Amino acid sequence: MPVQYGGKRGWIRSRTIINGKEKNKKIIGVLENYDEQKEKEAEIEHHLKNINKIQKASQRDFLTGVYNREGLIQNIEKALKEDKNKQGVDAFFILDLDHFKEINDFLGHGTGDQVLQNTAKILDQCFRKEDIVGRLGGDEFVLLIRRIDRIEAVHRMAKKLNESLCNTYEKDGQRIQISASIGIALGQAETESFEKLYEKADEALYEVKREQKNGYKIYEGQSRV
Repeated sequence: MPVQYGGKRGWIRSRTIINGKEKNKKIIGVLENYDEQKEKEAEIEHHLKNINKIQKASQRDFLTGVYNREGLIQNIEKALKEDKNKQGVDAFFILDLDHFKEINDFLGHGTGDQVLQNTAKILDQCFRKEDIVGRLGGDEFVLLIRRIDRIEAVHRMAKKLNESLCNTYEKDGQRIQISASIGIALGQAETESFEKLYEKADEALYEVKREQKNGYKIYEGQSRV
């Protein structure tokens, strides 16, 4: 317990010892200085907090602030396990920016970094706190939208992303329009994993890139929500 002594704040630990029986019972109170032990506990707590901060920082993409590859895989695998027996399905999005190479080549890598930062900001704003947003690398982003109960919601979210991410960047008189191609897989099976969902969503993304770009496609062969 905290106490004041000598004008300073400190800690003591109290114990009660009961000796004897009935009429001869004696109660002895023991007070022990607990300052040193309390300081050690505070040091350990501070150390654990620092470790936690370092672990969280190691899962973040330094440029955009969203999850990096390691953070994405760990958090999505955890979410898939948590959502197995819950209502709805998880929607796994792979998002690839169209014409990003041209941005870097003609407008410079500084503008390219700005595009990535703006993209991450838009993704964070479009989804809920429990959803997972991250950047795998380059201009490839991954999202896990959790516990969706209607396929219409997936279509609506994908269309919203296509609209929100269609932007024009300009520098020194050169203009390049950025858009997004999106592949989607629905996590319905109990055996789903990051790797399996990625493969399915990547196949759908390939179809979008081949046909039109600036669009989305849900992996076929799965039952609809």
